[in-house]
Amino acid sequence: MKRERNLDLFHESNTMKTDIVEKDGNYIMKVEIPGFEKAEIHAELVNDYLYVRAEKPDTEHKKGTIIQRERSNRYSRRYYVGDGYNENDFKAHFENGILTIVFPDKKTEDQEKPREIKID
Repeated sequence: MKRERNLDLFHESNTMKTDIVEKDGNYIMKVEIPGFEKAEIHAELVNDYLYVRAEKPDTEHKKGTIIQRERSNRYSRRYYVGDGYNENDFKAHFENGILTIVFPDKKTEDQEKPREIKID
């Protein structure tokens, strides 16, 4: 009888680790994307969400058979930013595996106050 081996000893999450800080009326996001080049990273604003995606081209392995792949060539994450933003509100910079995105805090006093919803 052939015995199957579990080679998944160290399971890595495909989630981009992110820190978000509010400072001086801006949000500052620091997204860890190690191992990628600037040209392989994309950020888009779609329907109140900021999408960050990193993708490497697939590389062919000329020798041997892949039994288990420990690294992913694609990572993506979306962040809810709310309405009222356009792409010009965002400034992004990538250096040493960290994508830094800065954008203004656009909430108003009316948004911070509870707003009751009438129930019929």
